[in-house]
Amino acid sequence: MSCNKLFLLFFYSLLGAQSIQLNEIVSSNGSILFDEDGDSPDWIELYNPQEETVDLSGFGLSDDPEELSKWTFPEITVDPGSFLVVFASDKDRTDLVTQWDAVIDWGDNWLYWPGTGPPVSNWAQPNANLAGWSTGPSGFGYGDNDDNTSTGSVMSVFVYKTFQVTDPENVSKLLFHLDYDDGYIAYLNGQEFARRNMGAPNTDVAFNQQTTGLHEAEIYTGGFPEPLWIDLSEFPLTGGANILAIEVHNYNSGSSDLSCIPFLTLGYRTEQETVRPPNGNMDLPLISLHTNFKISSSGETIVLTDDQ
Repeated sequence: MSCNKLFLLFFYSLLGAQSIQLNEIVSSNGSILFDEDGDSPDWIELYNPQEETVDLSGFGLSDDPEELSKWTFPEITVDPGSFLVVFASDKDRTDLVTQWDAVIDWGDNWLYWPGTGPPVSNWAQPNANLAGWSTGPSGFGYGDNDDNTSTGSVMSVFVYKTFQVTDPENVSKLLFHLDYDDGYIAYLNGQEFARRNMGAPNTDVAFNQQTTGLHEAEIYTGGFPEPLWIDLSEFPLTGGANILAIEVHNYNSGSSDLSCIPFLTLGYRTEQETVRPPNGNMDLPLISLHTNFKISSSGETIVLTDDQ
């Protein structure tokens, strides 16, 4: 391993028995360790030698002793005897993902309403009364052999599913995929977060509204739908029950097919005991921490400070 010598200044105040160590710093990574972008930036490794978990929330990491909080850690802990790598890449990323969880996958059961008539007016809301809806596994639709639940030849289908989130603060990323034909509107906890081929955002559409364009489903031909990252600051999750609701529409009444296969995947900051692996076609990378500075190969002062 080729590594230039660095001058290290390590500050921390003890919080009971808590302590964290700068264990290794590499300023010329080369091809030793790659990040989620396929790059090999500088990196800093921290180690917790204690018998207690250390909470790094608010700790500062800097290459400037005059600016100790140049980059601060998000809500993250380091277990006893564990390591944490932070890339000194200048990419400035704090949305760490150490584990993905497929909270909604292909074949899961949903409540659904085939669009032979209008659903109840508040159907996408968490408190909606959907007593007249049916239950079935995704996908929904007809005509292209990707449908676990056949809707018959309809202009639309409405689907509604509850999923549980134990600790919303531990969720750093929320990823939505939908294999659809031909257009859709999607809602999280009653708020519209995405639409395709269905006109202007947050405008009402009739149950038999035609789409503004064509879109072919992808899975049945060997493809996979594009990812959509949901902004958690705008569409927050709640502890306990959350609702994903989707309406999918056809281009016209003579269409030969309709498809609705939703996926929803959570990215956790810290690993959970029980998760469901995402669909293998997603190929989701783990997302690392990245500072907003790089390490000089000629020598550098690296400072770690706690939030006290």
